[in-house]
Amino acid sequence: MHKVENVMYMGQPYEVKLLTYPGKNTQIILRDGKFIVYINNRINENKQMPEAIQALRLWMIEKAQDIIRARTEELSKVIGVVFNNIRIKDTKTRWGSCSSKGNLNFNFRIVMSPEVVMDYIIIHELCHLKHMNHSQEFWRCVESYMPDYPKYKDWLRKKGMELYKL
Repeated sequence: MHKVENVMYMGQPYEVKLLTYPGKNTQIILRDGKFIVYINNRINENKQMPEAIQALRLWMIEKAQDIIRARTEELSKVIGVVFNNIRIKDTKTRWGSCSSKGNLNFNFRIVMSPEVVMDYIIIHELCHLKHMNHSQEFWRCVESYMPDYPKYKDWLRKKGMELYKL
């Protein structure tokens, strides 16, 4: 497993600092511009970084559940669409998807991107509830709620892979 020195969260890089302590459970604290990962001091040194990465992934997934759900609910009201269900996943190739039944799936890593990029992804998927394709009408829908969306689409193309450190 690779070493992680910093991790993005809501578009900001945070240093990752590992600290061992006698407590049983791994804990994550975001403080002073750092992710402080407290790991049981009995865990083998070779297993500390994999443990930290797993704990950070779970922390991000938990935050993504709350942040993405709340933002999707807000934006769906603005766009005037109703979705069925939201699932937060660990996907390898997609930031989000929308089914014909109105189910939305989002990659947990979008919570690591800048908020406006996350909004672009959410708006993109919500516009699919009106247009289940990538037609001109679909892109007009996206543009009507985010006129500068190409900038955020481009951010994902250029910097999205940085979010896969976890």
